[in-house]
Amino acid sequence: MKKWIASTMITASLLGSTFASVEAATATYPLSVKVSVANVRQNPTMTAKVVTKLKKGTAVKAIAVSTDAKGAKWYKVVLANNKTGWMHETVVKTVASNPKTTTAVKNSQLNSEKSIAAQLSINVSVANVRQSPSTSAKVLTQLKKGTVLKAIAISADAKGAKWYKVVLANNKTGWVHETVVKASTNTSSSSDSTTSSKKTVITNMATLYSAPSLSATVVGSVQRNDQVTVLDTAIDSLFNWVKVSTSSGTVGWLPQFELNYTVPKYVYAKNTAVPLQSNPTWVDEPIQMLNINDRLLSLYSEDEWLYVETPAGVRGWVLEENVSPLAVNSLTAPTMENSGEERYLEWKKTNNFNVSYTVLSGNRLKITGAFSYADIPTFSIDGIQSIEQTDASVIVTFSPGYTFTIRNYSDRLSIKIVETGLKGKKIIVDAGHGGHDTGAIGPTGLKEKEITLNTALLLKEELEKAGAIVTLTRSTDVFLELFERTAIANNSDYDAFISIHADSYSKTSTGTTTYYNVTTNFNGPKSKTLAQYVQQSLVAQLKTPNRGYKEQAFYVNRKNELPSILVELAYVSNPNEEALLKTKAFLQKAAVGIRQGLEQYFNNF
Repeated sequence: MKKWIASTMITASLLGSTFASVEAATATYPLSVKVSVANVRQNPTMTAKVVTKLKKGTAVKAIAVSTDAKGAKWYKVVLANNKTGWMHETVVKTVASNPKTTTAVKNSQLNSEKSIAAQLSINVSVANVRQSPSTSAKVLTQLKKGTVLKAIAISADAKGAKWYKVVLANNKTGWVHETVVKASTNTSSSSDSTTSSKKTVITNMATLYSAPSLSATVVGSVQRNDQVTVLDTAIDSLFNWVKVSTSSGTVGWLPQFELNYTVPKYVYAKNTAVPLQSNPTWVDEPIQMLNINDRLLSLYSEDEWLYVETPAGVRGWVLEENVSPLAVNSLTAPTMENSGEERYLEWKKTNNFNVSYTVLSGNRLKITGAFSYADIPTFSIDGIQSIEQTDASVIVTFSPGYTFTIRNYSDRLSIKIVETGLKGKKIIVDAGHGGHDTGAIGPTGLKEKEITLNTALLLKEELEKAGAIVTLTRSTDVFLELFERTAIANNSDYDAFISIHADSYSKTSTGTTTYYNVTTNFNGPKSKTLAQYVQQSLVAQLKTPNRGYKEQAFYVNRKNELPSILVELAYVSNPNEEALLKTKAFLQKAAVGIRQGLEQYFNNF
C-alpha cells in the first residue's frame, strides 16, 4: 500500500497537481538540470542557503517533492557526496529513460518534436526510414550509404536516443535513428559546414569544450574575430556544434552560433528595465537590467527564452516578449529612389526620432542620433564606396567627385547623391523684406528691400549661367512672411538657401557678415561650411571689411531644413556703403562673390 501511495504521489507531482507545503516521499526518479547554472538550496525556499551549483545537463536523483508558499514545486535531490539539497521546478526536467519515470512523462517526452535545419548523410550500408521516431514503427523506405538528407526536426525516444525527421525524394517525411546518419559536409555552398573550412568567431565569450556538450570540460577559449578551422560537426536539439582547431593548435567543440555560419541575428530591448537572467527562469536575481533599444546578439532559444550576448560580452537570458527584431528607434529598409536625374538613398524611420550628422575627412558622412540600429544596404550605389554601422552611428564613404545633400523627415532619412560642382544644383535665393516691409532705410532713403531684390535678380543670372537651377522666394516687390520663405525651402528638394540683406546700425558701422545656424537647423554643419566659403568670396569681391561668418538664430536659418545662410552685404546706415549699394556694379560684384562661394562649397565634400 505504501509503495502504491508513493507511486501515485510522484505521478501527481509530474502531472502538476498541488501539494501541501510539506515534504512528500516519492519513488526515486532521475532529473536533469535544464538551465545553464542551477542553484541547489538547503531548504525548499528561495531564501535558503545555496549549498552548491550544478551545470546544465547534470543528472540528479529526486527522492522527495515539496511545495512552497507560492505553490511552486521543489525537488529533494541526492548530490554526488550523498548529501541532499532542494531544486526549484523551473531549473530541472524529468529524464524519460528511467523505467521508474511515469507514463505521463514518457509520453510527453516521446511526443516532443523540435524544429531544426540540418543536412545529414547516411553512414551505414542500408538505413531504415520509419514512420515515427521508434524502432518499432513501420519502415517507409531504405536508403543507401552516402544518401544526403535534409533534417527538419529532432525528437527523442523512450531510451533517450535522438531521431531526425527528414525530407524524402517524394517530399514526404520519415524518421531516421541517430546511429545511421552523420552531419553532412557535402554541401553546395562553400560557406556551409564544410570540413577544413575557415570560420570567424563573431561573439565575445566563445568557450571551447572537449565534447559537443555544455557540461563537457572546458579546454580553452577564442576571441572575437579569431579564425578557426572546422574539423567536424554535430547536431543537437538546441543548436549544432562544430569541432574546430584554433590558430594555436587547440582542438575543441564550439556551439555553431559562435561562428559566422549565418548573418548574426540581433534583437533589441523593447522597454526600460528589461531583466537579463542567468538562467531561463525568474528564480535568481537578474545579472543586469537592460535599457530600451539595447542591442543584443541572439544565440539560441529555449521555450519562450532567448540566450543573448550584450555588446560588452555579458551573456544571459531574456524573455522573447521583452525584445524585438527591430529597435524602437532604427533606420530600416534602405532603398534607392530616382527623381528625374537625381538619386536618393533613403531609410525608413521606425519613429520620428532625432538624427544629426557630421562631415569627416576622407569624403565621409557620419550619421548619428537617437537610433540603435540601421539596416546597411546590400546593393551597390554609384558614388558611394561603403556604408557601415559603428556603434550607434552610420558612416557613409563617398567616392571622389561626389558629395551629398541630406534631409531628415519625420518618417525617413534621405541622402541625395550628387556629383561635385555647381552645375545642376538647386538654389533658393531669398530677397529679404518686400512690400510694406521696407527693411532698413539709408541716410538718403535707399530701402533695404530694393537692394535685396536687385541683388537676388543678378545672383539668379550668375547662378544660371553656371548651370545651377534657381528659385526666387520673390521676384517683385511683394511681402512674404518669414514662415512662407522657409516653407518654400522645406517643401523643396533643393540643395541650398541664400537670404540676402543689407545691415544697419550706425553711420560709422561698416563691413560684410554671413550668418548661419547650427543650434536648431538639421543642416547646421553644411550651413556653417557654406557660410565660410561665401563670406570669403564675397569680401574678396566687395573689398569691404570682413566681419566674419557667425552663428545667429535668424528665423530663415533656424527654421530651415536646407543648408542655409543669411548675408549682410554692407551697412546701408553708413553713407559711404549706402552709396555703393545704390550701384549695379557693387551689387553685381556681390552676386559674383556669392556664386563663387557656392562653387567652392559644391566643389568640395
